[in-house]
Amino acid sequence: MESSSSGRLLFHGTTKTESSLHSPSEQQLPTSATHLPSCSPITRLPTELLTMIFCHVPYIEFEECRIPSWMAIGQVCRLWRTTASSCKQFWSYIPLLTSEYWVEISLARSYPYPISFRVDLSTTGTQPGWYRRAALSALREISRARQVYLYISTAIINLVFRGEALHLLNASPAPRLETLSIQAGNMSSDSISLSSEIFLRHVATTLHALDLAYCDLGPSSLLLRAPLVTLCLENCKLESPLEALNLLPHLQTLVLKNTNCTRFRDSNDVLVRLPQLLHLEFKNTSSIIAFFLKGILAPASVSLSITCTDYIVDIGEPPLDDLPLLRRIVLTLSPVLSTYLERALEEGHVCPLLEISRPTDASRKTLELLSPTSPTRLQLSFIWGDVSGSTDLFSEMLSAFPVAALKHVHTLRMRDEADRRPRAYLWTHFRNKARDEAVRGLLAIVTQHGLLPALRQMSFEGVSFNKFDLADALVQRQRMVTSEGAMIKLSLRDCLISQDTIAALRDCLGSDAVDLV
Repeated sequence: MESSSSGRLLFHGTTKTESSLHSPSEQQLPTSATHLPSCSPITRLPTELLTMIFCHVPYIEFEECRIPSWMAIGQVCRLWRTTASSCKQFWSYIPLLTSEYWVEISLARSYPYPISFRVDLSTTGTQPGWYRRAALSALREISRARQVYLYISTAIINLVFRGEALHLLNASPAPRLETLSIQAGNMSSDSISLSSEIFLRHVATTLHALDLAYCDLGPSSLLLRAPLVTLCLENCKLESPLEALNLLPHLQTLVLKNTNCTRFRDSNDVLVRLPQLLHLEFKNTSSIIAFFLKGILAPASVSLSITCTDYIVDIGEPPLDDLPLLRRIVLTLSPVLSTYLERALEEGHVCPLLEISRPTDASRKTLELLSPTSPTRLQLSFIWGDVSGSTDLFSEMLSAFPVAALKHVHTLRMRDEADRRPRAYLWTHFRNKARDEAVRGLLAIVTQHGLLPALRQMSFEGVSFNKFDLADALVQRQRMVTSEGAMIKLSLRDCLISQDTIAALRDCLGSDAVDLV
């Protein structure tokens, strides 16, 4: 876009007068209605402050993926319209979910300011006819893009549209790009190879965040030459993974979910040093997770989240024997988790709180070791099906943690927040089974001799004990630790528990040791 001497604006080869860049409602606004009352305090705000407030609105709507409504600011009064129209940053969040008109206006008024946009690559049947034209117009401005998100909102992707979008990424350098996200939806299995010509082989020196799904990457990828701080890969093919990660010494967040690694056996001798890493997350089979944990040297204070999916992988092998599979996973993970936690203990990072996370997902079983005063955290999840009564899943999971770490645990917590959203009966049924299984696992952990020797506090919120004898479990616990004089304090908040059980708990622990909220 250029400015001509006649006061006209040139946009993508189209000549438009300044007045034509106002919507009909702007142009037809009566003069008497274009001013706020002079006594209104907001009219006395400095223009710089008013501009900062205005720019915050499209930013929030963009970050939260809302339907854009920030354009209405320019239709309140003449002052606001003048202020908004002259602020390039205000128009830099291209509103592709509104209309072709507003996309065109935003691209013109924001020039040459860096822009941000989200492009839905769903099948054309879900988008109006103008959407593809407007999206491609935004992509042609990739040279001044700051944030680019390509995604699909349905299970069906428009492959032609996606091809056009990816081609435009190869048509120009992107020197201002900070965030690139290419998603393919939950149902996609059509992996793509990002062209080596992406951004005309110009490494974006400002690219800090890369979030990809169903893409192929490797050490030769141009994107891995950028100074990335955040890397999230889901269902991606990653060639020579440790060599690839060695190119990213500045990483602070690394998320690898269902990563299909190739040539990773050749990387056994490679050690990746990530000294600035704060958050490390894996969702994969235990063998792949163990491979990465052995090969990545991260600070002992890193927050580590692990989700094992071995059960899903092996579910097609009849018959499935839960307990041997469970113990195989524990044996695989135990050495690497011990190394991680013992190194954290050596540097003074203690995790005194053990939590069984609430069953938000009926198939996900989660234990979490954490510290209320530091970022150190270890979250261990198994994607698992129904567990027979003889298999204590949570105790087996806990056995993957080293004794040196467990001896510091003094608080055991479980929270189950009520879900008031309307749900199908079947969903509620499976969730209740998962909740009961978690309570059963918690009580098994409490009564297992020598497992948590320093346990002094138990906290429950929103948990139902109607099917379980909490008092009996704590009586067993107290018998085990009587010689040490270690009494447990119990906190019950919004729990379903009988008066008889409460009385039995107070007889066991003492009246002051049971807190009802």
